Formats: sequence, structure tokens, C-alpha cells
Amino acid sequence: MNALATGDKRGISSEISRDCPVCGCTEKQSLCQIYLAPVADENLPPDFHVASCTRCGFCFDDMAACQEDFDAYYANTIKYQHPGTCGSGSLSEAECERYNRVFSACRQHIRDTSYLLDIGAGKGGLLRHIANEREREREREREREREIICC
Repeated sequence: MNALATGDKRGISSEISRDCPVCGCTEKQSLCQIYLAPVADENLPPDFHVASCTRCGFCFDDMAACQEDFDAYYANTIKYQHPGTCGSGSLSEAECERYNRVFSACRQHIRDTSYLLDIGAGKGGLLRHIANEREREREREREREREIICC
């Protein structure tokens, strides 16, 4: 049985339930356990751990589900396809504030030639927000250049 589920004193598991997706380490520490409300006709487990890799520190979900389970879930679940559904991904004021916090932590690593891939459970709001912010930055730079030329 996984030490994450059994409450190992240190909370560290060497049993493989999910390896760290960044460095491949099999040891992780449970940060918390998330319990989901059961929904009829959904085949994913009702709970999972948020784990931190003991080697690189990356945080990820550690759910007892395989790729086929997720493929079946998303093939049969359309709630993420509707623009009016709640959840992460909107460009509301509160979401944009959250995106700004994430973007400020990442900004130094993002170059004009960078490609960004957002993998998550949202609707792509973070990437839309970053694209909008980058365009605003480019427009401010163009304005400064026009001011210099005009002076």
C-alpha cells in the first residue's frame, strides 16, 4: 500500500503510484489529500494527493488513475467545453489578479521567442492573460519608441 495513503510518519512514499513528471523520482511527500464529490457516470477516483517530489520539489497530483481513465473521462465529460461553466480559465478581475501573481513569478524566464504550454484543469485563461500582458508590454514599448522619435 502507498505510504501516502497509509500515513507514513514522514509522508514519503517510495512505492510507485505516480513518478515525478519532471525528474522521474519515485519518492514524494504528500502535501494534502483532496476529496472530490462523487458524480454519477464519472470513472475517476474520488480522491487524490497533492504531492511534492523529494528530489526536485515539483508539486503534482498523485491519483490512482491511468491514462486510459483520463481519456475516457474527458471523452465523456463535456462540462469543460462550455464557455459559461465556472472554474479556472476566465478573464475575470479575480482571475487576472491570480494570473498576475503567477506571471510575475515566471516573467524572468519568458522570452519573446518562448513557447508556453499550460497543462492544467482550466480553460487556458492563464495563457490568454500572458499573451494579453505581453501584447500590452509590446504596445507600451512601441509608444516609448514613438515618443523618442517625435521629440
